[in-house]
Amino acid sequence: MNALGELQLNILDRLDELATKTGLVVALVLTIILYAIIGFFNQQFLALSGGLFVPDMRFGYSLADIQQLFSTVGTDGLRVYSAMQDADTFLPIVYSLAISFGILIAIRNCPDRLQKTKSLGMFPLIVAIFDYAENILIATQVASYPTLNGGIIELASIYTTLKWVTLGISFLILIVFGVIAIVYSAKNRDRN
Repeated sequence: MNALGELQLNILDRLDELATKTGLVVALVLTIILYAIIGFFNQQFLALSGGLFVPDMRFGYSLADIQQLFSTVGTDGLRVYSAMQDADTFLPIVYSLAISFGILIAIRNCPDRLQKTKSLGMFPLIVAIFDYAENILIATQVASYPTLNGGIIELASIYTTLKWVTLGISFLILIVFGVIAIVYSAKNRDRN
């Protein structure tokens, strides 16, 4: 096995160890707390922006969109957005772990033939990678405003779109295995 394969296996094994009901509850509680903090700042931002969403909450955006947004909110809004991004430093890994734990717990409760799909529990970590890439790129533009780089904005928008797509796929994986686990458990109860 190559080094990358070993790393993936080590990550999967560690995730699987942490994927307990307690681990899931802790990850969910932290996710809720961080969303509440970000929501507080988001309300301030929305008031300053006249209802325009931060880049993170959009499916994609252009240089013109970001120029309009940043000029509308001004330095006060960009300070609020920076505070929101500080809280968002921890959110991607926390919510990704919550989804990963949910997937792994569901797979554990599925028929034996589906246990080989356990590696799908790592998929939500891809969401976190895209989210962090988006955050870093947008933070560089907040720091450099009023000078914006169209290439960086375009790349950030791609990462934002990929974040939302992979997040949707992650939830789909969670739902599919969750339903399979529930049906499988119900069948096993009926047999007993």
